[in-house]
Amino acid sequence: MDRSQTKLLKEHGGNSAPSKRAPFIFLFAHVILPVFTGAGIYSLWRSKALLVFTWYRWVGLYGPMLSLRAYLGGVKHLIPSPILYSLPDGLWVYAFTSLMGCIWFRVPRSSAKLFWTLLPVSMAAVAEIGQSFRLVPGTFDWADMFSYLAAWALATVSVQMFLGGKACHFRKWSLHV
Repeated sequence: MDRSQTKLLKEHGGNSAPSKRAPFIFLFAHVILPVFTGAGIYSLWRSKALLVFTWYRWVGLYGPMLSLRAYLGGVKHLIPSPILYSLPDGLWVYAFTSLMGCIWFRVPRSSAKLFWTLLPVSMAAVAEIGQSFRLVPGTFDWADMFSYLAAWALATVSVQMFLGGKACHFRKWSLHV
């Protein structure tokens, strides 16, 4: 065992080196899964006029998606409005913030780090405010604004909890300054 391996063992309580799968687990749980969950809600229970349905046509999934919508359409009335209308965008903010937090985690405080970690919630909030002035398609909703802020805060805390401990090392994935 060389010195770097010994150092890793000491850093991690002497048990074992951190799992090489940990970065992938973090990305799956905090980035990919939220995006797919939000896209699923949009695809199954929101308007077919959304851009995602154009993408389904391009990749040949429009027919199967319509069949799935027909099959699951009967449960839409059981799903609370905030889940249908606010959660998908909140999940997008959560995933984007988690990704930015992961990338910038090891960088000390800087204006660049602040910019990139605030970008997801800022983009969502500006778009929402743009809806109130009819500059952006959609309807302004305070519940959406709350979901953006809550998602950003939760992602920020999740990144600190998951990456701040010894659960995962992103040395190869993180920016270094």
